Amino acid sequence: MQWRRLIPNGSHDDDLTLEGTATLIVSERALDVLRHHQLKHAEISPADRAAPLSAAMRTYLARRGLGPDVPAVTGQTPTAEGEGMAIAGEITTFFDALGHEPDDEQVTTALALVGPMEIGEPYRQDGATYRLDKCADDGTSFTWKDGRLLKVIVAMRTERAARPYPRPALLVDGIGPETTREQAADVLGAPDRARSAGDTWNVGSRFLTISFAGDRVQRIGAMISPR
Repeated sequence: MQWRRLIPNGSHDDDLTLEGTATLIVSERALDVLRHHQLKHAEISPADRAAPLSAAMRTYLARRGLGPDVPAVTGQTPTAEGEGMAIAGEITTFFDALGHEPDDEQVTTALALVGPMEIGEPYRQDGATYRLDKCADDGTSFTWKDGRLLKVIVAMRTERAARPYPRPALLVDGIGPETTREQAADVLGAPDRARSAGDTWNVGSRFLTISFAGDRVQRIGAMISPR
């Protein structure tokens, strides 16, 4: 199964047309069809009024620079605190989504940080059902276990079939693609687990992982289980 991005180019006399960057104009007939197919994450208003923007949509538009009329998200940098450490950056949005189902607001907000996902095929392993979804354009993958988000892996450098995360400097404060293993330990403290391929830090009941290639950061992960 694969998501496909369809951009309508009709006029206001048609059932579907796009106005501006992120406003879809639909007829009553088209809206009935969308509702029939479980439309859940949309702000709906009459065509002659601006729809209210959810926090997730404001985050998406502001961080992608879509529309000067969309106010940027303001406030303190989000942080995730663990035993003896705290991290800040967009990674905390992924931490918040862990353990949640696809329709939960925490997951919707996390998905707003990346592009369209290619939905993987479910598979069985050790009595559980898993699924791996990927966004090659943003170097991000979501792994699900029994319908809940198990881990998020973000590529900081170009990989075989994926581009790197588009905002590497914002993912984890103080950590970037050129960060060495020693520098990562200086920023985050000594890792709780160290292996040849990468290090793991406990963040409360969750785990932050960093893998290295050539002594530079290759991937960063947020996960429920360190494996």
